[in-house]
Amino acid sequence: MIDRDDRMLADWLAEGPERGPIEGLQRTLALTRETGQRPRWVFPASWLPAGVANGVEAVPGGTRTILLVAALLLASVAALVVIAGAQRKVPPPFGPADNGRIAFNSGSSIYLADPDGSNRVPVQGGEGMDLTATFSRDGTRFAFWSFSDEQGPMSLYVANADGTGVRKISGDMAIDWTAEASPTWSPDGSKLAFASRDPGGVFRIYVVPADGSSPPLPITGTDADRTFPDWSPDGRWLAYQQARAGPGATLDLVVSNADGSAPHPVFTQAHVDPDVALSGPNWSPDSRRLVFAAPSDPSLPIGGGADVFVIDRDGTGKQRVFHDPGGHISWPGWSPGGDLLAFGTGQDAGALHVVRPDGTGARIIPLLAGRGSFECNVAFSPDGMQLVSVCRDEQTVNFIDLATGDQLGSLPSAGSFDWQRIAR
Repeated sequence: MIDRDDRMLADWLAEGPERGPIEGLQRTLALTRETGQRPRWVFPASWLPAGVANGVEAVPGGTRTILLVAALLLASVAALVVIAGAQRKVPPPFGPADNGRIAFNSGSSIYLADPDGSNRVPVQGGEGMDLTATFSRDGTRFAFWSFSDEQGPMSLYVANADGTGVRKISGDMAIDWTAEASPTWSPDGSKLAFASRDPGGVFRIYVVPADGSSPPLPITGTDADRTFPDWSPDGRWLAYQQARAGPGATLDLVVSNADGSAPHPVFTQAHVDPDVALSGPNWSPDSRRLVFAAPSDPSLPIGGGADVFVIDRDGTGKQRVFHDPGGHISWPGWSPGGDLLAFGTGQDAGALHVVRPDGTGARIIPLLAGRGSFECNVAFSPDGMQLVSVCRDEQTVNFIDLATGDQLGSLPSAGSFDWQRIAR
């Protein structure tokens, strides 16, 4: 029946709509109202490459067509499995992640190791003295400073997470900065930002591609010193310290676009002592707020000392969450989930503190009470379950259980440590 209808429609089309037999058209239209349309995926020509689809149509018999389509589907699935297996899963640029390997300094060398300090592997390929390994947010690479003379300039290097593929990315630039301050990765891993003194003696922020394809370029001007850049986890902003000299000198915390444009101070105070600086900035995981420590305003009732502040990136919502009468607070940091802050206080009899960003729930980690924790920079493990205290004066890295305050282990280190983030 359908073959006859097809012939009638063909006769009508051959004769043309004005002269063809009208009954062929009428019957065909009637069939369209009775016959359901097959889904698009059953037509190989709609989803296979043209040559393959035409080959399927040319093969007589439905069995061979079905077998060919099935074989193609199985081959496609197998290819996807191979590709998925070859591509390493990486963590998002913010939030909790699993704990990977650690990188730390022993003497003038960087070592990679398992979290318990075992399976240590030295990183080789720098200029003789390597410091301050800093993992990218996806955990696939790390950057570090390298130099051949302690008094001489530094270069910036990048390596794969396993220590292979060491390569210099700073070109011929002689970086003049402190090796204790790590460069900061953009969240997508494409660039790094760092501070360096330019030939005119001004500290500026520079950005360089992570593959070294072009030399570092300054993104800040020469009207003030700008240092300690920190890239926001969403990649949209940079925060850094700014120091203006001369009459009316100020010490500022500044937020700009990632390219250095549209800078605006979010915190400002009189800069009367060149040896006094801010501790920070450090971005919250959601890129909405910053934490930093600053000397207390002597005009306030609390008098001298130092304070920890949390502030919105537009400069509003400033809140003092901790006050230290002794005036010594180490660099404060956020937990991966953004629900806690950690920092050290004190010069001769300090402590390690944990507090919520609203100032509540403050507690002291007993392990480091009275051990000069101002000299201990504190960070959270990627999973947020441990604290890592890097003490310059004691030349140690301490691993501490956040819940109990118990020490889980320690490593000898020359004041440099970072922890690789890996996907959960």
